[in-house]
Amino acid sequence: MGLASKLPFLLSSMLASTCAVARAPRAREGPPPAPETERGAPAKLALLVGLDHYAPDTPPVFAPLAGCVADVRRVKDLLVQRFGFDPKDVLVLEDEHASHAGIVRAFHDHLIARATAETEVVFWFSGHGSRVPDASGASAAELDHKDSTLLAYDSRAGGADGAWDFCDDELRSLLYALTRKTARVTLVTDACHSGGAMRGAASGWPRARSADEGRRPLDRERLAKSGWPADVALLDDGDPRAAEPERYVHVSACGAKELAQELELPRDDGVKEHGGALTLFLLQALDAAEPNASYRAIADQAAVRLSTHFPAQHPWYEGALSRELFGARFAPRPPGFLARATPSGVRIDAGVMHGLETGAKHTVAAASGAVLGRVEVVAAAAAEASARWCEPAPANVPDGALRAVEESRPAGQPPLPIVLAPADTDAARARAKALAAELAQDERVAVGDAVAQH
Repeated sequence: MGLASKLPFLLSSMLASTCAVARAPRAREGPPPAPETERGAPAKLALLVGLDHYAPDTPPVFAPLAGCVADVRRVKDLLVQRFGFDPKDVLVLEDEHASHAGIVRAFHDHLIARATAETEVVFWFSGHGSRVPDASGASAAELDHKDSTLLAYDSRAGGADGAWDFCDDELRSLLYALTRKTARVTLVTDACHSGGAMRGAASGWPRARSADEGRRPLDRERLAKSGWPADVALLDDGDPRAAEPERYVHVSACGAKELAQELELPRDDGVKEHGGALTLFLLQALDAAEPNASYRAIADQAAVRLSTHFPAQHPWYEGALSRELFGARFAPRPPGFLARATPSGVRIDAGVMHGLETGAKHTVAAASGAVLGRVEVVAAAAAEASARWCEPAPANVPDGALRAVEESRPAGQPPLPIVLAPADTDAARARAKALAAELAQDERVAVGDAVAQH
């Protein structure tokens, strides 16, 4: 069995936020109070691993990546700004800091050792994935005799050829130990073969996140000598101990034999940014989520958008999918769209499909809610827009996530058409009619006739 079958990998590819146009800036509510936990224990923990570069003596068995480090930085921004994670409880490992032993140690010390029954835990991996021979010989071993793997910084250095990949057996073992302490675990793996765990080897863009298959199985003797946690049993295929599906959700970018794509994101200043397709779409879906959203709903939204762009990539998700996202312990979505500072202004993570037009003006605020100034959209693509400051740029614009709230549009712009899908219950029809009545008060949108049929 691959990673997906042993740890259900919830693949979430995120659907861009729907055409909601913010009315006016309003004070952002803070996240709900954290639940009671053991004294000194954090309510939310995250370990984020991103690898664009690998050890210098790594053979050329995969293409370089450019969006994995950016992925985990975007994830941290969203967890802190949108879901109330304390920055000090979000550990990010990038490139040389994400060695095999470093990932294992961080998973144990930062997540397992610190978690309590009420702790929300996130593990996110963006990087290359691969497969190696499975040497267990167990009757419940991989159907194709391959273990799925994630590539740490030093996984293929020194001729390891797969023996030092971060193997699905290791992740399964660490997850089992973690879920014995908390049932609130979310894993995301944006790597090729991670629904079974890997990122691809083609040149050009879009690019996949995959490495050549290793020819050697996991070196368990080296693993034991490298500091594998003494209180975590290293499980093998066929071991009856495994994390119970109702205690975690796993999202992976693709199936065991598929490739996870990486996208190029042009900026208005000519600089190219990159990111994993799963991560980019999933972050949009998460940002738009309301407190009652289920993991399944978010994963479905992401999967639809991802597979539309890349028909050969199918997100894989399993586990406690009916569970509410982060236990619904976060505030409703604030108005506006995620944004980020650029050398020439601000890039907004929304575009024409969200109703943004050239000339529209937005108020830009920091994660704290402090207003930084106003910007005007100078170029709008389908799902992103470039904006410039209406007045001199603020002296100290934060590097992290910002939020842009539309305050005005240029005169003469047609209203944004919105059609509400037909509802199949009386309660749903009542909600649709109420929403249509509310939207009718906003001259910037025009509600279609779908609701009138009911």
